[in-house]
Amino acid sequence: MPDQNLKDKLHKLIDEADEDFLHLVQEAAAHYYAGETQEELDAGILEAEEDIRVGRIYSLEEARAMAMTWFKG
Repeated sequence: MPDQNLKDKLHKLIDEADEDFLHLVQEAAAHYYAGETQEELDAGILEAEEDIRVGRIYSLEEARAMAMTWFKG
């Protein structure tokens, strides 16, 4: 059974959130419930490891800026 206190805290956060945060939460929830298979998850991990190995990486600031563009529009 879900923790009611946690639900209450999340409801409060959402009630007070700006539009950017709401889009972020909606997108995260959509991905959470997308139902990827274990094979798809494993393939994503292998792809990410290869990206790191060859230097296809971003700073935290770059990643944040990119992520914010995904949730606009």
